[in-house]
Amino acid sequence: MVMLQRCWRCFGGADSTTSDILFKVVNTWQDENDPDQTGIDVSFFDADGTKLGGMHVNTGSWTDNGNKILSKNIGFNTVDADGNWQHLGGSWENYDSQNTDDTSDDVLRDSGSNSRVTKTVGQLTDAPAGILVDSEGADLSAETAVIVETGSNTWTDPQGNESTSLFTRYFIKGADNNQTFLGGQDTENGITRTYDGDWNQIGQPTADIGSLENIGDSTYTYGNAQAVLSLFGGADSTDIRHSVQACQYLAGRERSDQTRKEIKLFDADGTQLGFMYVNTNSWTDNGNKILSTNIGFDKVDADGNRQWIGGSWENYDSQNTDDTSDDVLRDRGSNSRVTKTVSELSDAPAGILVDEAGNDLPATTEVVVETGSN
Repeated sequence: MVMLQRCWRCFGGADSTTSDILFKVVNTWQDENDPDQTGIDVSFFDADGTKLGGMHVNTGSWTDNGNKILSKNIGFNTVDADGNWQHLGGSWENYDSQNTDDTSDDVLRDSGSNSRVTKTVGQLTDAPAGILVDSEGADLSAETAVIVETGSNTWTDPQGNESTSLFTRYFIKGADNNQTFLGGQDTENGITRTYDGDWNQIGQPTADIGSLENIGDSTYTYGNAQAVLSLFGGADSTDIRHSVQACQYLAGRERSDQTRKEIKLFDADGTQLGFMYVNTNSWTDNGNKILSTNIGFDKVDADGNRQWIGGSWENYDSQNTDDTSDDVLRDRGSNSRVTKTVSELSDAPAGILVDEAGNDLPATTEVVVETGSN
């Protein structure tokens, strides 16, 4: 049924039904030496017998670490009045086969789909700002035809965490039938980024805050909410929300002391303020394991640029036990960087905020101030 829906949406439009599209299988094949390698070509026609396009279904297999992966790819093409072909979209799926002939216990490894439609700029009321412009930055006319490609990808990482991304990309077709990329949007695990035709990020990423907890919630377990407020601004913990990317082992599952988490931080409107990175590690000193935690912060500005603004670190003597309650703090430190104008630095030491000639800097001069402790 899903395949039938794709067919009539590609070739018949939103108001058509399956009975409006006729089909014919025009070719099938299977590799004599590898039965996993197969193909089917299907042609589609309207009720008058005019060919609308085709569908190609291909299966295959490959091996990853001794396990057979079964793959299926489906593609759709249309044919215009001049007999020219154009890709309309498709889908793909990869399954871990468990190395058995029984497919009922195959596990989905990753999948995705995409489709392409042509619309006028006037019809694209939900396109991101700054995308539908020409090379000079001027808005395209409402009648300009734009190719819109949408799609999704789903995959599972080595730790078993499932991720999903959605994308929309915009292209304009030139007189020579070439396509020029205008920009687009990607949404991965609820975080949306917008970029221009050169893949430069436009503005700060955004998120649906309905799915995010604030840094005063019990799910925020890093004990540095006040430091985050100081770095990113806000009256209290409800002003900043967070999203945690699943922990990753840096050196394989056998080194569970080595982990990394990426925490994205957002304001109350869902605009991303920056990132926090939490890394753990271990090392040995005179036969005793030392457990280390390092936290770093990056800020994201209105142009999508990232800048390091601070961090902290702690090392603990583990007593070589799994019980962390008796670990002894060995050393720690922290630092942060903020940008202020000279007029805001009322507590700066005398003789510091001067130029090479010893003259006081103008009140509007920006100064980066780094503070820290060990």
